[in-house]
Parts: sequence; structure tokens; C-alpha cells
Amino acid sequence: MKFRLTLSFFTLLILTGCERAPEVYRDQFLAFGTIVSISIWDSSEEQSLKASRVIRDDFAAMHDTWHAWKRGGLLSEINQAFADGAPIQIASEASSLLKKTALLSRQSGALFNPAIGNLIALWGFHGEEWSGPPPSQEEIDILIQNSPSMDGLQFNNGTVSSNNRNIKIDLGGIAKGYAVDRAITKLKSLGIKNAIVNTGGDLRAIGNRGESAWSIGIQSPDGKGAIASINPQNDESIFTSGDYERMFIYAGKRYHHIITPKTGWPATGARSATVIPSDAMVADAAATAMLIASPEERSMVAAQMGIRYVLVIGEDGIFYMTTEMQDRLHFQQDTTPKIRQLNYKNP
Repeated sequence: MKFRLTLSFFTLLILTGCERAPEVYRDQFLAFGTIVSISIWDSSEEQSLKASRVIRDDFAAMHDTWHAWKRGGLLSEINQAFADGAPIQIASEASSLLKKTALLSRQSGALFNPAIGNLIALWGFHGEEWSGPPPSQEEIDILIQNSPSMDGLQFNNGTVSSNNRNIKIDLGGIAKGYAVDRAITKLKSLGIKNAIVNTGGDLRAIGNRGESAWSIGIQSPDGKGAIASINPQNDESIFTSGDYERMFIYAGKRYHHIITPKTGWPATGARSATVIPSDAMVADAAATAMLIASPEERSMVAAQMGIRYVLVIGEDGIFYMTTEMQDRLHFQQDTTPKIRQLNYKNP
């Protein structure tokens, strides 16, 4: 879960002074283990209520369908079919989701790899509470040697199957983005032009906040408040992956849920990674990949995934970012980060 991106509503109100704020409709509900908030500007109450109900219902359906470990949903049935070595019939929409997920995994160099669900479960993150202890290296090695990969999925005549019975899909790194994209599509179809759908800090914004641009605050990984703000433009998604949520401390050491597929251990080297594409599903996957990527891999991964706006805050406190991102960030007055250039290399 990623909770460190927040809408800077109160900051905006201070900056705009006595300017009359446009009417806003807001709704909140729980899904995917986090608070989902919908903010709609300059639409009728009837239109906003209808949109909110539609989005609530869709998020609830997506939560049940694609839940990583609870039985009864489609994903649990797919994973069981893989374990049984049998094909399973799926609808075209589900097939499209899995195919796009596989594509994003390939573009990330398999740093984003939803096929490692068994590894996530081994670490104890398929549950509501996490306390350790961490698994042994031997247990990790067994799962890594099985080489679970999204490339191991086979699609044929409306079915999906895999010859690798060790694949267990966990869409925790992409499901929220998928649901946000669906929500924005529904808002647009209902004639709503100015809105934000925010899932625990990961969001997609369309239009404007009345006469003003949206302003999004990027929080420090250490929880000490906003370090910068940014204005999304022309329908953009802003997603952050961080090592500060879904974690446990065991024997004085902190372990988080974003696992490096090649090593089987929590990613190291970065505290958080923020990306800004248009597509929220791409943003969700790319933020995970950029957090896992080594310093040598970051430019290549960003280019392969088509992400020009990237900020990685390293464990060393340095801000690694593309020029395009640096040009758009507005740092707080008390924030003077050490910045290093992250070159965007065309693939």
C-alpha cells in the first residue's frame, strides 16, 4: 500500500487567499485496504452522486474479483487452476488485464513481477497483520528457483493457463491503478470533466480545480510532511511506492512488502519512487519497478516503461530525478535536497 501522496487542499486554500473556492463534491470509502476518495468539481449533486455510486460499486467488485489471497474471487480461481496445471476460462476483460500486466512486467525487466505471489505469501504479507519472522534463505531460494514469471502465462481460445505450477499472481502492485483508470473512464462517460480519484495517496486527476490547477503534495518517506508539490496536467496519474507501509520490524530490522523478484528480499537502495504518466495502471507498475531498480537500472526501466517524470528518494537521502520531473516540482521553503540527475534514455 502507498499512502504518502496527499492532496494539498488546505495549502491551496491558503495560497488562493480570498478567492471563492469552486463547489466540490467529495466521497470516501474503503477498498483495496485503503481509503478511496473521489473529488468532483463543477458538476451537479445528482451527477456527482450517480458517479460516486457507480465508482463505489466498481471498486467493490474489483476488490472481490482480484483480491490477492481471499478465496472466492476470480484471481483465487486462476491461481488454483495454475497450481492444478489446468486451463481456466476467463472473460475478455480479465484476459486484457492479465495481458497488459504481463506487458508491463516485460517492460520493467521483470522488476515488477506479479507472478511471485507465493514469495509475497512466504514473507507473511498475504494477511492483515505482519510481524515476522522473515523466511529463511533456503525457503526463499526454493521459490526463486521455480522462476515464476508473467511470461509463463498462456492465452488460448478464451482461457489462461501455465505450465509453471509455482506461479501465483498477486496484483497488489497494479490493481489500484486498474481500478482508478476504470473510475476515470466512468467519470468521463458521465460528462464529468474535473475530478480526482485518490486511492490512499495514489491518484489520477482530470481537468482543474475551478480556475486553479490541481496541487498535489509529495510527502517525505519519513512522515515529516510535504517536501514538494506538483500540478498534474492534461489527465495525469501520480503514484508512489515506498518502503514505509506494510512492513514489520523483527530483531531490530525493518522488512517491507516490496520484494525484489531476483533476490526474494525486500528492495533496498530507495525509500520511495514517484512517477507521473497518464495511465494509472502504468503508474502503479512503474512506481514499484522504480523502487526496486538499482541505480544502474533506473534510467533504462523508466525509458522502457515510457516514464519521463520520475523521482526516486534514495536511502542516502539524495533525490534522483529526471530533468522533466525537476522542472515541475515546487519544493517547500524548508526543503533543500541534494539532487542527482536521472537521465531518460530512449529505449
